[in-house]
Amino acid sequence: MINYDKIKKLNSQIAINKEKLQSENDIKKKEKLRCLVQIDMLKIKIERLN
Repeated sequence: MINYDKIKKLNSQIAINKEKLQSENDIKKKEKLRCLVQIDMLKIKIERLN
């Protein structure tokens, strides 16, 4: 069963991380934020498959 609350939470977290990514200057922190966004996107896909 799809948990829409979890998907909504992950979407908001993705939006927050994308905003942080725009203002970040450090290369390592940028890469970490990119990875976090990708991980959350994968979690959403997994949740939709359940």
